[in-house]
Parts: sequence; structure tokens; C-alpha cells
Amino acid sequence: MFELRPNGVDFVSYLFGTMHARSEEAFKYYKLAESYLEKCQIFSGEINLNEGVNDTEHFYFEEGRDISYFLSQKQFEKLSKNISKYYNLNLNDIKRFKPMIIQNMLLESSSSKSFAQPLDMQLKLKAEEWGMEITGVETFNEQKDIFNSIKMETQLKGLLKMASNIHKTNNNFKKLVKHYQAADHLALYSSTKRSLGSLRRPLLFDRNIIMADRIFEQVCSNNVFVAIGAAHMGGSKGVLRYLTKKGIKIRAIID
Repeated sequence: MFELRPNGVDFVSYLFGTMHARSEEAFKYYKLAESYLEKCQIFSGEINLNEGVNDTEHFYFEEGRDISYFLSQKQFEKLSKNISKYYNLNLNDIKRFKPMIIQNMLLESSSSKSFAQPLDMQLKLKAEEWGMEITGVETFNEQKDIFNSIKMETQLKGLLKMASNIHKTNNNFKKLVKHYQAADHLALYSSTKRSLGSLRRPLLFDRNIIMADRIFEQVCSNNVFVAIGAAHMGGSKGVLRYLTKKGIKIRAIID
């Protein structure tokens, strides 16, 4: 959690790093976040979580196609076996989803679900309960365009690699959770950058610049509680560094 003080304004805003998860570990700092959320007038998520709720068409292959169209029979059977064995899911039930969506489903299914909503959604719901204005740092369409720009070959490669290295995937996720619990934003940034490989520019670097620009605009004009994925915050190309370069005074809030 960070306090943001732009030059020339007499109010403060707050920046909180989230995880899109429902586990106890993800909610470690929820009470701290909630105590500062109520000090603000506006809640700004990574996107406005009320946007695009019913716009899910881009999650799916076009009608008549599914993931088996892009795989050999051997690849499909192996993927199906691994998903059934390690994630307790039936690939035939989710095969119309694009590979990156299936990856997210697998990650969610493998993590504990102690809470009804993921952390970022729970914060948004609490803000609505308190009558706060809801907005986002990025737009739904911007995130959709990024998703649609990622080549199918790259998506398939990522899914197959994940499903064939289950233990490595789970260990990497556990490391991310450990970094989050320690509030080690630099380690989160570094681990995420490494895991994204060729996708680090569109999914991390470029978005961090956009996020910093939007956050700067928001906190210079309003008292805002900003909640973005914790992996975007630290590092040499992270949001915190960009905000500092823009003249925002940043103070870490320790629980």
C-alpha cells in the first residue's frame, strides 16, 4: 500500500497492489486496504469492473472451431489428460475458450477459494457499498485489444507448456504468492517479467506506462483509491518508478 501526494494538491490518494485470487494469502492485506478505501471518494481498478460484463465473445473461438482445430490428436489427448489429472477439469467442457482463457481457468482451479470473490472484485463491491464512484485505470476495450493481438501460436505454446510442466507452474505461482505476502513488489515484477517471456512488452512494460499516465491524471484531480495488479508496481519499468518521475511523492504504508 502506498500513499500518493501529487505536487500542488492538498489531498492524498492511495495505490494498492492486488491479486486476482480468492485465497487467504491474497486477502492478507484486505483489512488494511479497506481502512484506506473508506478515506477516498473514487475507486479505480485496473479496469472498471462494471464494463464489458456481458462482452465475452472474444474469449471464444469463432463458431464451429475449438482448440482441437489447432492441435494434433496426440497433443489434444495429452492436454486433456493433464488437465483432467491435475486440475480436475474436462477439456471438452472448455475447449471453445481460447488458450489464454483456459490458462487462467487452470490457475484459478488450482488455487484455494476461501472467499466468494477475488480480491480486486471484493474491493470494488465494498466501494459500491459505500457509494463511491467506480472507474478504471485502463479501459475494457484496451485490455480486449491487447488480448486479441496475441497470436494464436503464442497462446497455444503457453498453454501446452503450462500443462506439461504442472509442478513448475504450481511452484512459480506459490513463489508469486510468497512475494505478495512479503509485499516484495520488486520480486513480483521480476518473476512476472520472467514468466511472460516474449509477452512482457505488451502485457507488462507497455501497460505500466499507460497505467502510470492514467493514475497520474486521476490522483492530480481527485481523492482516489487505485487498485492494480501488484506485479505492475515495482521494478525499473514499474508504475511506482514512473509515478516518481512524474513528481508524485510516494510513501509506503506498513501494516
